[in-house]
Amino acid sequence: MRNLRILVLIVAIVFLVAGCQIPANSGKPLAADSGADNGIADLPAERIAEAAVSSLTHNYPMRIKGRFADDSGAAVLTFDMVRNFSDGRGTVQVDGYSLEIIRLRGHDYAKADAAFWIARGPAELQHSDAAARVGGKWVRGELYSSKLPVGRFLDFHDNLWEALANDTTFTKGERTVVNGVPAIACASGNAGTIYVATQGAPNVIRTESPDGRAVIDYSEYGAPVTIEEPPADQVVDL
Repeated sequence: MRNLRILVLIVAIVFLVAGCQIPANSGKPLAADSGADNGIADLPAERIAEAAVSSLTHNYPMRIKGRFADDSGAAVLTFDMVRNFSDGRGTVQVDGYSLEIIRLRGHDYAKADAAFWIARGPAELQHSDAAARVGGKWVRGELYSSKLPVGRFLDFHDNLWEALANDTTFTKGERTVVNGVPAIACASGNAGTIYVATQGAPNVIRTESPDGRAVIDYSEYGAPVTIEEPPADQVVDL
């Protein structure tokens, strides 16, 4: 299925930066004027990669926005979400469909219209009567349910430590500015480029696939977030 291939691409790109330890974030959202140079750009590429890994595994909450393009450059999938340790919420646009997702207190939730469930839902929701019953409501599944796509977007930091740990080839790039934040580029041998802030905490600002078709931006580290369960009368159990 095309949507499955896209979701696998997301996991492969995002998890290029998952794992290790260096200084934790101060808990404040990172801005371009957040202070003097933090020295990360003077370190070897391997140490920059370690800082990237640390920021994505320790510095919650965080906002994550991504865009994935096809061969023509047109976006086939975009998402905007916040993560707070194991919990999260966000929105996904894929193939013209819109999906809202929540993970909270041991459950995954997904909300979309009937057309999405017919085209992209689990088998039991792909006929019109079932899709009409859940369309516009929150479909609830057990945590990590294979029938809901929530986990494929929110489980970034749990599944691909090994992918980065097994990559021993890193190359330090040039200083640049990403989304208004001074950063240093660090290329992974097989997973793309990481951009790490050179002011304030050495947080990841962006990851980019080798072909440039997948770009994921990170921001608002430590900013307060609210993740709430949907209203009970709007929830349908899968």
